[in-house]
Formats: sequence, structure tokens, C-alpha cells
Amino acid sequence: MSPGKPCLIAVDDNEDSAELIVRVATKAGYTARGVTNPRCLTDEVKENKPDVVTLDLSMPEADGLETLDFLRDADFRGRLIIISGHRECLREHVCKWAKTYGFDVAGNLEKPLRLQALSDLLTGLHPQGIGERKSDAPA
Repeated sequence: MSPGKPCLIAVDDNEDSAELIVRVATKAGYTARGVTNPRCLTDEVKENKPDVVTLDLSMPEADGLETLDFLRDADFRGRLIIISGHRECLREHVCKWAKTYGFDVAGNLEKPLRLQALSDLLTGLHPQGIGERKSDAPA
């Protein structure tokens, strides 16, 4: 990942969906990569220390709650965005659950994904885009 830019990891078993999120994030000034197998997420987060993780809830290797465990195991401290085709009530339930895990939930977006909504959310989280990452900011 590039130093100086905020980092995003898109977790989605659908490679096309993950790549779409990566493209939107890149245009919003992020360094981004997709992860299609949530079981690889712990290592990815430890290695890349993302500022933002987007999370699909329905994946064959692990559901959204299991994936929250992987994020917790990786000591993820960034912002979490839920992106799912599930009904609003289930997405909200997972957001509440994630908050009880101590995650900073920044958003809850429905699939099919409105690209402008994701772009606006990402830009709002890091308005400078290519500004300093929080880990690089002076104390």
C-alpha cells in the first residue's frame, strides 16, 4: 500500500464487487485492495493496517459475524463499512453487533451498491484523500 494515502480493504467473495469497491476507493484517493476470502483477512489487516474495511455479509467461507472475529483477531482499529444485499434490519443488527465488538462503524450500504454513495462516504471519512494517514500523523 502507498504511504501517505488512506488504505482500504474491500472484503467480498464476489471478485467483481470487490474490484468495483477498490476502483471507487482509488478514485476517492485511497490505496485499496480486494480480499475475496475472509479467512485471509487477519493477515491482510496486520500487514496493511487499513484505515477502512468494507465488509460483505454473505460469503461462503465465513459470514459477516465470523469476519468480525477475523478483524478483531487482527486488532483492526479503522472504520468499518457494511455493504450487503441483505435487508436493512439485518444490516443494522450487524452494525450494532460490530459496535459491541468495539468497531467504529462508518456506514451501512445496500447492494446493488450506489457508487456515488460509497464515494461520498469515503471522501467524508478522509476528505484530504491523499493526506496523512492517522498512523503517520505527528503526535
